[in-house]
Amino acid sequence: MVRFLQISDIHFRRLPDARDEYAQLKARLFEKVREICTTLKVDCILICGDVAFSGNTEEYEQRAKVFINNLLEITQCQTAQVYMVPGNHDKDRNAKYQNTRWMFRECMLNAEKIDNHFFDLYKEENDVYSKCLMPFDAYYNFANNYRCVPEAVANTRNRQPRTYLDRLNWTDDLKVGQYTLRLHGINTCYVSDKEDENHKQILPNELFYATKNNGVVNVSVMHHPLDFIKDKKDIEKAMDELYPIQFYGHVHHQSIEKNGTLKIFSGAIMPPKGESNCEDGYEPVFNIIEFKDGHGFITVTVNPYQWEWTSKNDGRFNAIQPEPSCQINVDDSSQYALSIEKPLKLPKGVTKKEIEVEFLQSTKSEEIIHKMYNAFEFQNDAVADASTFFRHVKDEDRYVELYNFIHE
Repeated sequence: MVRFLQISDIHFRRLPDARDEYAQLKARLFEKVREICTTLKVDCILICGDVAFSGNTEEYEQRAKVFINNLLEITQCQTAQVYMVPGNHDKDRNAKYQNTRWMFRECMLNAEKIDNHFFDLYKEENDVYSKCLMPFDAYYNFANNYRCVPEAVANTRNRQPRTYLDRLNWTDDLKVGQYTLRLHGINTCYVSDKEDENHKQILPNELFYATKNNGVVNVSVMHHPLDFIKDKKDIEKAMDELYPIQFYGHVHHQSIEKNGTLKIFSGAIMPPKGESNCEDGYEPVFNIIEFKDGHGFITVTVNPYQWEWTSKNDGRFNAIQPEPSCQINVDDSSQYALSIEKPLKLPKGVTKKEIEVEFLQSTKSEEIIHKMYNAFEFQNDAVADASTFFRHVKDEDRYVELYNFIHE
């Protein structure tokens, strides 16, 4: 079994606790998660966007990092077990090149077909692509701590050669019994900017493309639901074919849709105060989600916990009656394919992502880089340097060697 603590739309601001309208709620959230963890093991923390309110470094370093560290201490999860994607509030909309981004947005939203242009923009006109990334700088500096940075983003920041193999989303695998959950972190916010009144976004094929494999269940993690995406009908058909399980944020109301695929709309843990305690039901909420191997399918159970105000400034999280579990079919013929995979020669239970995060936290990371790649050229950009180093380690299958250097 794998169990997620799933939250979204935290909207951290640069405020002291005395002016933070959700300071008390966060204290109650930690209490409730600690209570849950006395009887259940939480394996991962999943954040579906809007970590910050305005994509500012202080919001991540002084607020979000402390918040996540508290959850890690309570759940006993490791840093590598945190997954996140950006939301529209994770952009600094005052970043440079606003006119370039405005023209890019207008072209993308009004073009008849964009799939054949977006990746080429990344590969062939990377200077323009880099300007579209600039508002995400603080977010990606933060997300790099958890290795949730797509290869294409890191290559752009590092001015590395770009190839047709580069991914525009991040992926990671989690084992559920004999099967694999393959998480795909997808950025839906490329055209979210100051001119964003209707929240309309783009989702080119290159951002969400995935292959289907025996014994693997693809799971999409995005901020914007498809109702906000240009050409929703065609994209939804493609997404439903590729991703049996889909996570979304952005809409502040928690809900679930089951129609051939399982769509989980997170709800907001900290919606703007004016939206909460009102008729539309936008109350703070988080989810505990369980994935079990059902031998031929994966069983998914969503357990929501919703906030109830007991006074003007205080309240409690109560468990809501969960909907019936959903069964995601998996091709059982994959068992043979799974059994003949080349084993990873690492200590049992240690993943490559965990090694990467442990390396980033090591005080001897620069020394290790020099030991493994004496001619490594540093770019004075932590995200870019880490990505280049890990690319070499991955291409040459040197994770065992890296693990040993870390633990010398």
